[in-house]
Amino acid sequence: MDNFLTEIGLSGPKHKSSIFEKVWDSSADGMRITDPEGIMLYVNEAFCKMVDKDKGLLIGQPLQIIYRKDTQEDVSRQYKENHFSQKLQLRTEREIELWNGEIIDVELSNSFIILEDNKRVVLSIFRDITERNKMAEDLYESRQMLQLVLDNIPQRVFWKDTNSVYLGCNKHFAEDAGLKDPHEIISMNDFEVSWKETANLYRADDKLVMETDTAKINYEEPQTRPDGELLYLRTSKVPLHDKAGRVIGILGSYEDITEKKRAEEKLRMLSCAVEQSRSSYVITDTECRIEYVNPAFTEIKGYSSEEVIGDTPRILTTGATTEEIYNELWNTIKSGGEWRGELQNIKKGGELYWEFVIVSPIKNEEGVIEHFLIVQEDITEKKIKDDQLRKAVKEKEVMLSEIHHRVKNNLQIISSLLKLQSGYIKDPAAHEYFQISQDRVKTMALIHEQLYKSSELSRINFNEYLRQLTVHLLQSYGISPHKCSLSVNIKDIYLGIDTAIPCGLLTNELITNSLKHAFPGDRKGEINIDMTSNPDNMCTLIVKDNGIGIPDEIDFKRSHTQGMQLIMTLAKQLEGEIEIDKEDGTKVTIVFPAGAYKPRI
Repeated sequence: MDNFLTEIGLSGPKHKSSIFEKVWDSSADGMRITDPEGIMLYVNEAFCKMVDKDKGLLIGQPLQIIYRKDTQEDVSRQYKENHFSQKLQLRTEREIELWNGEIIDVELSNSFIILEDNKRVVLSIFRDITERNKMAEDLYESRQMLQLVLDNIPQRVFWKDTNSVYLGCNKHFAEDAGLKDPHEIISMNDFEVSWKETANLYRADDKLVMETDTAKINYEEPQTRPDGELLYLRTSKVPLHDKAGRVIGILGSYEDITEKKRAEEKLRMLSCAVEQSRSSYVITDTECRIEYVNPAFTEIKGYSSEEVIGDTPRILTTGATTEEIYNELWNTIKSGGEWRGELQNIKKGGELYWEFVIVSPIKNEEGVIEHFLIVQEDITEKKIKDDQLRKAVKEKEVMLSEIHHRVKNNLQIISSLLKLQSGYIKDPAAHEYFQISQDRVKTMALIHEQLYKSSELSRINFNEYLRQLTVHLLQSYGISPHKCSLSVNIKDIYLGIDTAIPCGLLTNELITNSLKHAFPGDRKGEINIDMTSNPDNMCTLIVKDNGIGIPDEIDFKRSHTQGMQLIMTLAKQLEGEIEIDKEDGTKVTIVFPAGAYKPRI
């Protein structure tokens, strides 16, 4: 050692070798001196310990022996190249794979030393930083884990300095602020994000927490999202301290309680609605034991809530409702359905009353029935009024039926008087007028007869009516079925009395004209009556005969005969359009809206 120290100029009168030996051997860093060929001239104890070899096995040996065998040749070559080119890395961090398989991280410092004979050697100082790097890696992993935790919890987390400037946040907080990455929040303040309108409010809270060194926990405050939506938050802020206990900022967190507040508000509104409703509300468990009744229940039924809670709705039954109905109700709600119906129940004081009842299951998020909701509406007065109305309608129906019967009888009396009077008339023309008038009266009488017999007093089956009318006209004019056949083709057409009377009179006139004029002498023929309706409630009536037809010189619409004028008047009353086809007999078509006729003065 003394010789080597003397050789490198560290020994002599002014340098005590013992001092340098102590410095060399007591150093915590590994030290190694190598010549140009890579032969280790000297190593200290720390180096020996680092590479796990005794000093005697290292001094005088090439430096590559401390490395993994398959890398030794490359290490030796690289060292020599660097030494002779004087390109040593003065300071670097590297990973060393030792001869025994161990891997260590070192901070390496290299420097050239020129000896007295101009010989150049290399002093290498190795600092083992394996633990430091492991701690740094562990710290990085811890920070990554912390960031991962912060980014995946539902709460928003942030931290600020004493000036309320952001130092960091988690992912969800950054999203609320309209930022793509949490790092973007660093150095920003509340005036630079979407909630700038409430920035002063937030900063006042920050200041209070830091100045009082006291946490502010679970308080509600508003927040504005980047899209303008207003949210409600439940926030907590705590002071941050340095090692000396001085406040250096705040740590804050909040959760979005907007949906919860809306749900609570909705629940509050529903609760108020139930509490103030005039209908009875009952909530039971799955065995129908009463758990809640609203004030209307106690007011209507006469029971206090204490009297009914724990009991079942059966306390209201009268025995009038059959067990089959209750079984149907129970089976419906137990299977998840809703039951509706009317029940007669009894109040605490013994008074009977009627209720419209809705029973519904209340299910949890998994769809399991946990409760039943019973909504009861007192319909006693409605039932009484409905009964009274039904009786009144029945009485009116009886009265209206009697009116139709009397009108029919009166019209038949008028028809009989006309027939009786016509027996004394010798003038054929006058006799014919009496006959026509009698048919017209009979036409109206048939309508009232149909209404009297029908279960519907406001409309008649026009198919049945026309069949009776055609039979009457054939008999009235003494027409044999062999001379003229009448066919009626109408299906499911019902007309109100205001439309049926003019339509019946018009059909009577058209058939009468055909019977009187279409088949002179021994000519035979047929009359067809068709009537249809479309979805627009328009009716089409067609009366067609295959007789001799109307002479060309006669204008049907401008004829001055009483019959033709009556046909045009009745068509106008029906608000109908009339068309005449004179080819192959006579075909009259009238299109009119069903029910369009209104009484005229």
